Amino acid sequence: MTDAKTIRERATRDFSITLAHDLPPLPGSLERAGPPLLARRLWSLMEAANTHVVAALAQDPDRSLTRAFDAVVAAAKEFGLPGGACLEEFLWTRSGPFWTGEIAAKLGQQGAGSLGFVLLLGQAVSRRAVLLGHASPFVVEEQIEGDLALPGPHLVLLVCALSPTGKAAALRGYAQAIASARSFVPITDPFERDVLLILGELQERLDTMGADARITRALDASSGPGTAFVLEVERGGAALRPLTIYADTAAKECGTSDGLSFTVSPECLENGSFVKWLATSIEGGEKII
Repeated sequence: MTDAKTIRERATRDFSITLAHDLPPLPGSLERAGPPLLARRLWSLMEAANTHVVAALAQDPDRSLTRAFDAVVAAAKEFGLPGGACLEEFLWTRSGPFWTGEIAAKLGQQGAGSLGFVLLLGQAVSRRAVLLGHASPFVVEEQIEGDLALPGPHLVLLVCALSPTGKAAALRGYAQAIASARSFVPITDPFERDVLLILGELQERLDTMGADARITRALDASSGPGTAFVLEVERGGAALRPLTIYADTAAKECGTSDGLSFTVSPECLENGSFVKWLATSIEGGEKII
């Protein structure tokens, strides 16, 4: 078993949060330059956990909420906090420890100024609260940022500190919309969930034919989700050229210009042209769906 000291030594990526300089902009003030620090920390953690990659079924057959959170907790070992602590020691993926006092006790042991983090799956998120499936809403003192207009689920990273009364206080958070409760792939538009659903069905069909397919969503730890999905297919040890998909609800024209990329709009999904392109692009036009 790896001891706590060894885990801390392996934590080489910074996860520090300075609360003073990352306050949300006041109404009527100039917008903050760039994404909030808490957003960048969440994206870094998601990227380290490969949440933006849907591995081939043969490599990752267990697609569950528990498995998704386990991957994030494992990735937390790579990140360090001020004072030499490891993020894994101060990251909780359930709201229960907040209410029972476990988080407060942990922060109290660490000393003044220490912070803890709660990562929750929110069915819906408002500026002040995360709405959970079977628990009380998780309310913050300041604000939750993110594209809250997007329908859930969201992956929400919340930062907690010890209050003067010795209780844990949830200060603020950042919410990133994701594909589903079983897949933490970040999305920026509800339509992207439809595209991912099609790609997931294709992945399952290819798996029954002995082919491995991997879906990757571009994710930058500094700027967040990119615009492209990449589909990589391997069959019999031979890898096909990757296919790039752009989901764009505002696209006036959908289709492909080079055979290896496709701009898909809701119209392309409805008329079947996107599915047809997928079918003919893999293995030189062999019909697979």
